Amino acid sequence: MRSGLELWAKKKEKDGIFYWLSLKQHLEDTREIMGLLWEHWLSEGQRIYIANSMKIEEDAAKSLTMLIGAIHDIGKATPAFQIQKGFQNSEDLDLLLMEKLEREGFSGIKDLELTDRGKTPHAYAGEVICRLAGINRGIASIIGAHHGVPMKENYSLMSFVEAYTANFYQEEKEDSPICKKWKATQEELLSWALESCGYKNVEDLPRCPKPTQLLLSGLLIMADWIASNEEYFPLFSLQNEVDHELDDATVNQEDRKKEGTQISERVESAWLKWTQNQTWEATQLFDAKQAYQNSFHFMPRDFQEKVFTEIAGAEDIGLVILEAPMGCGKTEAALMTAEQLAGKQQCAGVFFGLPTQASSNGIFPRVESWVDSLGQENQEKLSLRLSHGKAALNEEFQALSRNYCDGIDLDGEKTQYVYVNEWFSGRKKAMLDDFIVGTVDHLLLMALKQKHLMLRHLGFSKKVVIIDEVHAYDAYMGQYLYMVLQWLGAYKVPTIILSATLPIERRKDLMKYYLKGRGIKEKDIGNFDFLKTESYPLLTFSKGSEVESFSDFQEEKEKKVTLYQLDEENLVDTVKSLGKNGAVIGIIVNTVGRAQRITKDLLGAFPEEEVHLLHSRFIDTDRIKKEEELLKKIGKNAERPKRFIVVGTQVIEQSLDIDFDLMISDLCPVDLLIQRIGRLHRHKIERPKEHSEARLYLMGISGSFDFEKGSRRVYGDYLLIKTQCALGKSISIPRDISPLVQDVYGEWNPSLAPDLRKKYEESKEKQEAVLKKQKMKAKGFRLDKPKLECSDEISLNGLLDNTYIDSEELCQAKVRDIGSSIEVIAVKKNGAGYGLFQEKKDISEELSKASIARKLACQTLRLGESIIHMEREKEDDKEEGLIRYLEDYNRRELPEWQNEAWLKGSLGLIFDENNDFPLKNIVLHYDEKFGLQWHKKEV
Repeated sequence: MRSGLELWAKKKEKDGIFYWLSLKQHLEDTREIMGLLWEHWLSEGQRIYIANSMKIEEDAAKSLTMLIGAIHDIGKATPAFQIQKGFQNSEDLDLLLMEKLEREGFSGIKDLELTDRGKTPHAYAGEVICRLAGINRGIASIIGAHHGVPMKENYSLMSFVEAYTANFYQEEKEDSPICKKWKATQEELLSWALESCGYKNVEDLPRCPKPTQLLLSGLLIMADWIASNEEYFPLFSLQNEVDHELDDATVNQEDRKKEGTQISERVESAWLKWTQNQTWEATQLFDAKQAYQNSFHFMPRDFQEKVFTEIAGAEDIGLVILEAPMGCGKTEAALMTAEQLAGKQQCAGVFFGLPTQASSNGIFPRVESWVDSLGQENQEKLSLRLSHGKAALNEEFQALSRNYCDGIDLDGEKTQYVYVNEWFSGRKKAMLDDFIVGTVDHLLLMALKQKHLMLRHLGFSKKVVIIDEVHAYDAYMGQYLYMVLQWLGAYKVPTIILSATLPIERRKDLMKYYLKGRGIKEKDIGNFDFLKTESYPLLTFSKGSEVESFSDFQEEKEKKVTLYQLDEENLVDTVKSLGKNGAVIGIIVNTVGRAQRITKDLLGAFPEEEVHLLHSRFIDTDRIKKEEELLKKIGKNAERPKRFIVVGTQVIEQSLDIDFDLMISDLCPVDLLIQRIGRLHRHKIERPKEHSEARLYLMGISGSFDFEKGSRRVYGDYLLIKTQCALGKSISIPRDISPLVQDVYGEWNPSLAPDLRKKYEESKEKQEAVLKKQKMKAKGFRLDKPKLECSDEISLNGLLDNTYIDSEELCQAKVRDIGSSIEVIAVKKNGAGYGLFQEKKDISEELSKASIARKLACQTLRLGESIIHMEREKEDDKEEGLIRYLEDYNRRELPEWQNEAWLKGSLGLIFDENNDFPLKNIVLHYDEKFGLQWHKKEV
């Protein structure tokens, strides 16, 4: 059969030579890659899930997978695609291929013009052809979605064909000879694909539920990208094809066998170039002490050993919720649990998601060490990735990427089993990697309508998922998290949630939505009342439709923190008094502006080297230096200065492993306050005698509930009121953690005088309105819940209807509700050009150097909501207006950035010699000591 051999799938001209790839060859390449991905890249758990979801054997599921690869580009067997010009606009190449088609009987193709050619892109045309041939809608929709966006839900098949008949068959008259020629070609390609994959007809194809369609769609996109990579699958010289064309009738059986051998060698060569490691196969673990010794080189604590034992004794585990205080070894317990669950559920990787880039950076070396031990145990290479917007700044990750060479460290002595697989670089492929540490955005994006969404589902369905610090996610992010949990439940992905502690209702919701994804209704969840406990620490996990909990842990040593009230006007004198004999003092406030003002006040009383400021409005490179300096001075095993004062915002509570002798904090919601306390007396070290007991001084306490305006803006009055009322004269860690959190986030109402009761009720109503608004806002771009049933009507059509997003910045903004925040690259004017703030050098003419462009791309700075609000000239202006203003500025002042891969799409600001940038009605000022500040322009 020649159908597909005369049609082109890819073409190009290089150095005056014409290259091409026949459609049939590309379909064969993709079919075989689909089979190899099924056998060697998917986890055993994924293969079992896909087969079971369609109620067929694994071999039959593999056959379907390969068939999808064999027909994925059948939409290219249309005149609309075949007359498409090459990207390089090589008219001679286009003409040569058209003449080739003319000789094969497609008369008139050379002169064909179609006014609506773009209305039937080949992926959608392929879906239509499949449906016309009788392939069920679900499988056909996978073909239509293989470029990332499925067809609309309510498109009419026959109306679509009637509207664009010539696009499919060259002429409007379907009974004309040329129309019959195109139809016969499409039918022959489909018949070949079915036969090559072991099917007699389309009626033999199974139905599959929507989650399975998403996974197969993701696998197809992945296979198509591999098969379209010319490094793996080179094109052929068209001249050789023309000189050696054979009539199909003269090709004997021996030639066909030879052809098949050549194709096999082609695919084998490509596969060996692409694949760099075997899929991780976790083994079942039975001995906690041995497992911890192998993975972490220490013996487990009571808490860790009991978690191990409970997990080891349970089957069909879905969601695990682990609540425990800071410093008890939750991270290692989570990694060990992930290893256990990977062995039980046949997963082949781990995703570790954290709330911030800083916390991701902090955990990365520990995960790297663990992954290396896994590779060492099995003598295999394992791929690890740090995935967030500033991963290029992380030295550990960059060193791993840069230094890996054939499994040998640069010192040439130690074999290295963890490496960076560069094929998985890029935002769309990153989640397909085996082991990933990253911000939780990447997980939440599973629930956001976006192009190529199916790749995220494919990647996460392969892994065990760990979600850390869940208490840090607000109601808006929670809506995406709950939907993600439903999809993880649908795929039966083992999921581990970590938190210092959770409100009872949040704990119940997490479990409810995960099990809902598995098709279990709330009324059918066994032992659901277990979730109402205030026991602490607490392990909760699902076994099938049952819920188990365990809290019989050895009591941790209590840390009593005495609370004192402090007025801000007395702050400097208090710090002088408390630190006169030496102390490391942490001052954590709720807004950047307050942190900057307090730092200026302290610098009037203390030497500059004793005061350190850290917040989110430093250029990223400056912030990283500041974090590194903190870790060197007051991190674990550091040589601590006699007196050191750190002023910071929430970035301190979320990430850094640092230790304070004494803490001063703004009032904030109790769970976040507990996180801050986690940095107070964190390490076992010798302290100044007067600071041997942990003390916390609270600013912002108000008997009239008139809180500082910045704190109100960030957290709202309601949680501040409840936290203030719940606090006593001390907090005992860990005993008081769960009761305090349950009081503040539960139904408990404080006893208040009538005037304060009114303020409290008003704040409660306002809080409920804000939460309702956040939940409604989150639904706009959120994916629908998974449907597990199979039917002829279930398909991917309409998956991204109404709207979808294909911008990484907008995607992250949508899942975090950070639309009122704009990231820019900050540079400083230098002569006629510009350079980095830290260097007096003009780099504006050196952007073509990748090292310079990359370095420049790291100089990011965030314009927060307060800045956006300040610059508005009208009350109804939104951040989109500022973005348009900055885009115009960049087109005018920095057009060359759009030509550089590291800078394309970025917004830049050129600050003047005084570090100022006029922004509409305000002036931004950057100071390397204080970070970004601003003031209104003088009129």
